[in-house]
Amino acid sequence: DASTVALHNLGPEAVRVPLHLPDTDATCRLIDLLEDDEHVPDDKGRVEVELDGYGWRWLRVVHPDSRRLL
Repeated sequence: DASTVALHNLGPEAVRVPLHLPDTDATCRLIDLLEDDEHVPDDKGRVEVELDGYGWRWLRVVHPDSRRLL
């Protein structure tokens, strides 16, 4: 009942990572598990996440009907 997306930039340059999560829409949230941040996909499940050089993000996919604690 839960999904996590792990993003890791293995290079020194900052990058913007396009994600397409087909089971999500604008009612969902991607909660950063390591920082106080969140991303909201568009109606087609697309979102872009910026990563610093050698940066990372671990994002929990939270659907509106989720009862899971954050």
